[in-house]
Amino acid sequence: MKRFILLLTIAGMLIAQDVHLKMNIDEQNVFIGDRIHITYIMSGPEKYFFMMPDVQEWITDIEILDSRTKSQIKKRQNIVSLYLEGVTFDTGFVHIPSMPVVFADSTGFGTRDTLYTPEKYIYIQSILDSNTSAIAMNPPIPLYLMTWWEYLITAVFLVLSIMLLWLGIHHRKSQKPNIEQVWKSPRDKARHAIKTLESQKYPEKKQWKSFYLELTHILREYYEDIHFIHLHDLSTSELLPVLKPYVNLECYRKLCLFFQFADLIKFAKGIADAKQCKKDITLVKTIVVEGNRQYNEVELMT
Repeated sequence: MKRFILLLTIAGMLIAQDVHLKMNIDEQNVFIGDRIHITYIMSGPEKYFFMMPDVQEWITDIEILDSRTKSQIKKRQNIVSLYLEGVTFDTGFVHIPSMPVVFADSTGFGTRDTLYTPEKYIYIQSILDSNTSAIAMNPPIPLYLMTWWEYLITAVFLVLSIMLLWLGIHHRKSQKPNIEQVWKSPRDKARHAIKTLESQKYPEKKQWKSFYLELTHILREYYEDIHFIHLHDLSTSELLPVLKPYVNLECYRKLCLFFQFADLIKFAKGIADAKQCKKDITLVKTIVVEGNRQYNEVELMT
């Protein structure tokens, strides 16, 4: 009986010296993107310690999101738990390799030893069930370039553009062509000016000043055009010497009387009559319109 108890004690001590390693993993229905939880539990005598591997370096098929270690003493056993949480985004088999776990006696008298974790393959499923058929594809919905109100605005702008274009073309066609001024001879210009003066009927209205202003202007412009001389800014005393070389003596005398009388009416508020007005306009007509040689012959006076 004593021997039996001794054997049990020795066996218990030997069993207590053993180091155990266990791996837990939920490998049922793991889909792409799901969290994968892996637990390694290592147990040994109380005086043993464990050195864990670098899981980031060993496990490459899974992206490790969290790694935690927990240690506790229970019934003279040192229990160390390693919790891993990872994820993968590839379908098919994922390899979890075997990793070395080093353990040794903390007293310093024992030798170090290495224990390897189990190797495992996990199948990652796709979200689509392999037994289900593909989803029926509906024909694509047509993509409209614009909505109805955008079409309406575009149509309004188009109509306005057409109207503006039509108005522009119509306005351009309706524009009167530029009428080029027809050159008139000095005699024709004077004739037209005299007719316009007669139509004003200044003598009947007793507007003597207006009558002689326009009549002297007609005569000055006529002599400027035919002889190419400047007379408009000259007074009567300055005008007559300039004009004298271009007319004969009789015409010169009548011009002197005409311009002097016109100055009395224009600047001295003199009074004329219809008879005198008719006489003076007849003189201008004789000089300008009829072109009487008696008045237009050039007689240089020395």
